[in-house]
Amino acid sequence: MAIRAPRSEEFGTTTGPSPVAENAETAARRRRVILFSTIAALGGFLFGYDTAVINGAVGAVQAHFQAGPLALGTAVASALIGSAIGAWFAGPIADRIGRVRTMLIAAGLFMVGSVGTGIAVSLYDFSAWRIIGGVAVGMASVIAPAYIAEIAPAGYPSHHNDVRTGIVRAQLSAVMCSLQVSQRIQQGSFLLRNIKIFSCVA
Repeated sequence: MAIRAPRSEEFGTTTGPSPVAENAETAARRRRVILFSTIAALGGFLFGYDTAVINGAVGAVQAHFQAGPLALGTAVASALIGSAIGAWFAGPIADRIGRVRTMLIAAGLFMVGSVGTGIAVSLYDFSAWRIIGGVAVGMASVIAPAYIAEIAPAGYPSHHNDVRTGIVRAQLSAVMCSLQVSQRIQQGSFLLRNIKIFSCVA
């Protein structure tokens, strides 16, 4: 007579994690990914906002600093010059110190550039501070999508959209939303009356 081996269920034990625990862990992981991705996507929002909001302040900048066409155009385009510099060096910096630290550096440059632009006393330092802010824009625009793609899960079953693609798409949507926000802010003429206040906001 063969002896039947006892099953683990007969002793009230299981061999693996319960479905409830797995679902809870998956939900918690998804919430963390969404939170971190939302914070990183702010880089896309600031990219569009910082490059577009200056359009509403061109007249105020020209009147405040008595700038000519060439100097005014240089000051307005200085942020784009900084963006190119930041985008060029963001990759090597991230490879050396990590993407999180690189984004923290970009956040610090955002703050320094915004405060400096608000307290600028001449068009030269106004342009210099905008270059610093542009460097932050370029770094964020390169590192934020890569960071989001790394922390996002590869995907879920076929009835779900690819989460990684969706989160990166949200970062790009933040750029478009920022353009709309900057346009609405520019329509508020009370912000254009004081170049110092408007520069701090920008």
